Amino acid sequence: MNSIQKRIDILQGEAWRDLIREPLQDLINLPDNINSDLELIEDCPSVKNLFDGVDMGFGTYGWRGNIDLVKKFLEKGGKYLDTAPTYGFGKVEKTLSKVLPEYEKIWVGTKFNKNYHTLNSINNSFIKSFGNLGKGNFVFLQLHWPNRLFDFTQIIQTLLKVGKNTLFENIQPKFIGLCNCNSILLSQALHIAQGKIQTLQIPFSIFRSDSLGFLIPFAKSKNVKIIGYSPFGQNYSNLVNKDKKRFLKRMSQKNNCEINQLLLSWIIQHGIIPIPRTNDVNHLISNLEAPQLKLSEEDLEELDEWCKQFWFSF
Repeated sequence: MNSIQKRIDILQGEAWRDLIREPLQDLINLPDNINSDLELIEDCPSVKNLFDGVDMGFGTYGWRGNIDLVKKFLEKGGKYLDTAPTYGFGKVEKTLSKVLPEYEKIWVGTKFNKNYHTLNSINNSFIKSFGNLGKGNFVFLQLHWPNRLFDFTQIIQTLLKVGKNTLFENIQPKFIGLCNCNSILLSQALHIAQGKIQTLQIPFSIFRSDSLGFLIPFAKSKNVKIIGYSPFGQNYSNLVNKDKKRFLKRMSQKNNCEINQLLLSWIIQHGIIPIPRTNDVNHLISNLEAPQLKLSEEDLEELDEWCKQFWFSF
């Protein structure tokens, strides 16, 4: 690993730890009436109803390419697929291209490489993704990682120009989003983009919910939809092992559900779209039952309080 790449990895680690550890006085003051409407194609849902009816997505990071699994997700009513050109060294989006033509009006979130910062490089990345993922679906583009080696303002300004003034003017993201940004970067992006940031994707699980402290309330106040990846942490087995006093087990038994369903329902009821990844059809079916589980206010408050013991522990 060269010194530049090592520095990038270090900075990314800092970005994860800094998800809510920022001084609030540094936030840019944004007008309350900031305009968040985008020019969308006629049949695309209004951003005011963004992800209407979407409770949960399908994460493809680490997905092994089982097409039948994606089909099962979509047949069961799933409407959102999360991917990136780098997943599977480019194979994931190509594999999805074999499935998506059978379906229409599916939300598909892609991203661009953290080292891309010019209009040409980001354009080419999105056009390639659109060729695999478009064809009747709503494709949107996200900044995968903030890269402190490049000017953040320039990257956001460039992101707004994707698909415009090129040979591919009819190929534009339906909207744009961010990933792995803290509230300072989010506020800067909203200011630069005049509110045209619609989503923020961050790691979120019951063991990593620090962002409930400020980042998530701030994003919601600006009508930015939160997408939570790694909703079971990096490993579901490790998650269960952390439950040493079997609190989650007791809570799931109380609600007559599995632990994974309990955790997904808790996330969903916080207004966050979880994107669990699985390579097992039984796990997929179990996950898809989570939106039907409605936890009581008492249970939500108990889970909220319990998760605080892990804040700032990563």
